[in-house]
Formats: sequence, structure tokens, C-alpha cells
Amino acid sequence: MATTQALNQVEPTASTVTVAYTCPSQKRATVRVLVANRGAADLQYRLSIAENGAADATSQYFVYDETLADNGSGRSPALVLEANDEIRAYTDTATLVVTVNGIEQDT
Repeated sequence: MATTQALNQVEPTASTVTVAYTCPSQKRATVRVLVANRGAADLQYRLSIAENGAADATSQYFVYDETLADNGSGRSPALVLEANDEIRAYTDTATLVVTVNGIEQDT
């Protein structure tokens, strides 16, 4: 039986789109994206899925300018990624922590 594990963790630089996770070649991944604000002020963040590592586009975002309260946290629903798909994160403040948890399976 596969076990859910932390696949990657990043702290995006403010105002910079950051790759939080790339699904490896020949794999399929079922993931959740966990976000935490380690700061004392609210922040706004965005999350996107770039299929096959495509260039950033507004159509890829499934969270857009969501407010995360000071010291708050949240998580996405389960997401299924194919090989080379990327989860990307963006924030207006450098206090966001993004953790991608999930299971990778051979295709």
C-alpha cells in the first residue's frame, strides 16, 4: 500500500512564481497542497497547475489572490498530476510555506 508523504516544500520569494513540485517522468501523482502563513500579517497567494511545465498563464490558477490570515493555514482538494505537470505558487509576502503531500505511482 502506498503511503502519503511530503513530496516537496518551498518558501516562495515575494512576487515571484515558484515551482513547488514537479511530477516526475513516468509517474502519476495524487497530491494535496498545504499552505501556511508563518507571518504576523495576512497575505495573498495563488496556486496553479502547469500541464507538462507549460508557461505561466492565468487559466492555470485554481487559487487566485486568496487571503491567508496571519499564522493561518489551508489545503487544496486532492489533485491528480501527470508526468512533468508542475504545481506553482505565488505570494505577495515572503512568509508563505507551501508543502506538497501525496503519492507518486508508476504509469
